[in-house]
Amino acid sequence: MQSLNQLHRKKRCLIRLLWSDEEFDFLIPKMKIERNDNLKLREKILRMTIEERKRLGINKSTLWYIKKNLSDGKTPKFYQKILLKLC
Repeated sequence: MQSLNQLHRKKRCLIRLLWSDEEFDFLIPKMKIERNDNLKLREKILRMTIEERKRLGINKSTLWYIKKNLSDGKTPKFYQKILLKLC
């Protein structure tokens, strides 16, 4: 825990900042989000048939949720086990 003296010093700094005439600009930096999913993998999942799903050993509901997230424009999250079956 911080000492009482340090807390008073921080409080005084905050008060000076709030009462000063200087402008304080709260800028939010622009961020670029990189996609890390493979487009070929996306296409493979979206075109996967029932027979192929069964052959790979992927559960019906698992494939349904992955396809739903892809169609909603979300980045799918794969467990390692499923990712190994797809690749």
